[in-house]
Amino acid sequence: MKGIYSDITKRIKEEPKWYDENGVPRYEEFHPRWCPNIYADEVVLMEIECQECGKRMLVELSWSKTEKIFSGKMSLEERIKKRLIHYGDPPFHDGDCIAGVTMNSIPIRVVQFWRRSKGRWKRIRKLEVSLEVEKGEGK
Repeated sequence: MKGIYSDITKRIKEEPKWYDENGVPRYEEFHPRWCPNIYADEVVLMEIECQECGKRMLVELSWSKTEKIFSGKMSLEERIKKRLIHYGDPPFHDGDCIAGVTMNSIPIRVVQFWRRSKGRWKRIRKLEVSLEVEKGEGK
């Protein structure tokens, strides 16, 4: 379960535009520079759905090369290509959906994919794909 940030959201009338990988609500337009992982080499903005209430929201995930070195964790690109990219529990949302924030989210699509090289972010649109399960695929 992600943290509850009602101390922030109750003071701001508008809905968050997206949430970072920790479930923190963000109100600026998305850019990978807002990623909390300062060592990130890949960053995605993806759409997920709450299993309980069906609410869709935009969330950010990151990956750094050190994760590959120290834990063997696949890059975001590899996870997208293998359809294994996953955000986990959705950010805390809509006070009535208490059960939903303790369930895994459903990945819907990669909205933006960014890679950093030599300190510069470059958007890679070919990795911005649907992640929805096709009928008949089962899951």
